[in-house]
Amino acid sequence: MHNKLVELLLEHYDNMGGDIQDEIKEIEEHIHKSLELNKGVENDAYEYKIRMYKLKYRNNLDELKQHQDELCKELQKIAPWHPNVLYVFDLCDKLSEKMIKESIDFYSKSDDNIAIEKCYIHLLNFYSKNTSYNFDNILDIIRKYETEYEPSTDYQVKKGIILEQYEYLKDALEIFDSVEETEQIIIQKMKILSYLELTDQFENLYNKVHKSPTVIKFYYELSNQYKEFID
Repeated sequence: MHNKLVELLLEHYDNMGGDIQDEIKEIEEHIHKSLELNKGVENDAYEYKIRMYKLKYRNNLDELKQHQDELCKELQKIAPWHPNVLYVFDLCDKLSEKMIKESIDFYSKSDDNIAIEKCYIHLLNFYSKNTSYNFDNILDIIRKYETEYEPSTDYQVKKGIILEQYEYLKDALEIFDSVEETEQIIIQKMKILSYLELTDQFENLYNKVHKSPTVIKFYYELSNQYKEFID
């Protein structure tokens, strides 16, 4: 419950300007209580702590770096291979290919397929964000993982997003059609159908799905209904 409250508060205050130090104190209290209950690296409170630091010290980059460094050192001593630790390092722009591959090797020895997949998702994400790697490098990772393991829905969604990023739109759409139609998936499909100018399919999809405020906003934006979008 503490983590859920923190997640909601961070989302609410993330894009707000002005002085929100009192609100940050409330977020810090919930993070502290969450870590009192569970100090293990599997606790998402560590991720939220980094996001809170980015809010708290957004006008003091030196202090932000200091707190990020301290938390990264603390987590690296506990479990440097854990997917949650990799995610914290990623949030701090400290994640390396070496760290991810060492984590994959570690979990391969313990046959922890869930952790292995999370590490591969980190690797795909790392390659897709880093200009030192091209799409062939990403394809190599995809082939390697899918040859040895059975992908989950989370992996398929990440793969679809990367394929979309590299403009393999029909392949991405095929993946999104094969998974549960969540709000995120609906928006991804709407974007692809709009880019491919498949107007009838775009309209049919919108007409049949649950129209959350986010889906409606994307519909107006992607269909160039700018007055409705602004309203």
